[in-house]
Amino acid sequence: MRIVRLDRGVAGNTITSEMHRGLLTTFQELSDNPAVRCVVLTGTGDSFCLGGDVTWVHGLLSDPALEVHAIAQDQRIIHAIQGCSCPVLAAVNGPAVGLGCSLALACDLVLLSETAQLVDPHVSRGLVAGDGGAVFMPALMPFMQAKRYLFTGDPVDAATAVQLGLAIATVQPGELMTEALALAHRLAEQPSYALQQTKRAVNLHLRDALGSVAAYASQTELVSLDTTDFRELIEARLKAGSARGEGPQRFEDRTVEPRLPPAVSTNRDIDASIAAAGRHTQWNATLAHNPELYRALQPLIAHLLKGLKLPHRDRELLILRRAWLAQCAYQWVAHVRVARGIGMTDEEIERITRGPADVSWSNEDRSVLVAVDQLTSTGRLSDATWESLAARYSQAQLVEFPAVVGAYAMLGYAQTVFRVRPADELDDRLSALVPFG
Repeated sequence: MRIVRLDRGVAGNTITSEMHRGLLTTFQELSDNPAVRCVVLTGTGDSFCLGGDVTWVHGLLSDPALEVHAIAQDQRIIHAIQGCSCPVLAAVNGPAVGLGCSLALACDLVLLSETAQLVDPHVSRGLVAGDGGAVFMPALMPFMQAKRYLFTGDPVDAATAVQLGLAIATVQPGELMTEALALAHRLAEQPSYALQQTKRAVNLHLRDALGSVAAYASQTELVSLDTTDFRELIEARLKAGSARGEGPQRFEDRTVEPRLPPAVSTNRDIDASIAAAGRHTQWNATLAHNPELYRALQPLIAHLLKGLKLPHRDRELLILRRAWLAQCAYQWVAHVRVARGIGMTDEEIERITRGPADVSWSNEDRSVLVAVDQLTSTGRLSDATWESLAARYSQAQLVEFPAVVGAYAMLGYAQTVFRVRPADELDDRLSALVPFG
């Protein structure tokens, strides 16, 4: 039995590009693992999943290739859950909204906390209900009720969801995982072949809908991303969230401690290197738990800081956008300082969080941000993005670009996993933009 947790730590576990890709990979791997007999999908904190991160979704609007990839990956995730060889149980611990609602309903069985709600607000936000709502709601509940909730975006409370057939039971919040794990263990003890093939047989009832209905809904959802209604509504959501102080919170408000203490080194060269790191002592001392890796990374880090051929402004746009997408507090704070040092304004730095869709960017700045978003989301660059970079970069700079994105992704993974605290504090309006590590 395996537990898959939606755990972003902030923002109601809203889905970022990395979480999107991770969900697909996770369920594909689980399906291929014969030792896994049941999967429980749940969220952390007070929410199951509040849908797609509004900043990420807004950033998709800068490039049709990103839009197409995201919509197609929505469908691959739903198919991966439905097609998982073993049963998948959703333990919905709080609101499941938009894509979060579709993830829950794609599971074989749904248990709801009494505080949970199922909400598909696509239409009210200017989108076609393309990632699963148009398939699962009419299949699981009375047809006219499905239309009601899809057309209005009204929430379905836990008790009503059970009555309508969207879930099997409600559970007191403190007992949800106990009940879910008990059911999961019971399923895992069933004869595996009989259970797997019965799941497959029952899901054949949804096969046609997942083919024709989902295909039509996802295609029209892609069109709806470019409508005036949707673009006006998402801009309003961004502005409203900023005015309320919503979004990523201050790192120093989080009570968790770093996962690794500073290493106690007995190597003089490493001790000297850590001492010379200044405000980055904690990060270096964390890496020093592995002396060989520490020594191997130092030349790369030094080159990233001082040896790059990319223009300084482009480098900081790249690093800050990558840090924001990955919600890496350490990199964000460190490079806000660097960006200010090369003359970037706080207004420009704040706009990085809104991505390339912000109309204030120059074509040159926008091409950098689009490229970072594409590499983060798909691992590729579209032909149009490549051409825009090739028109102004040397071959050496072109080689650097994806390498720098990848290098900061690698370092950011370590900084986030180890919960390395930012080396500085921001004492102004940008402090509200510091993402958790």
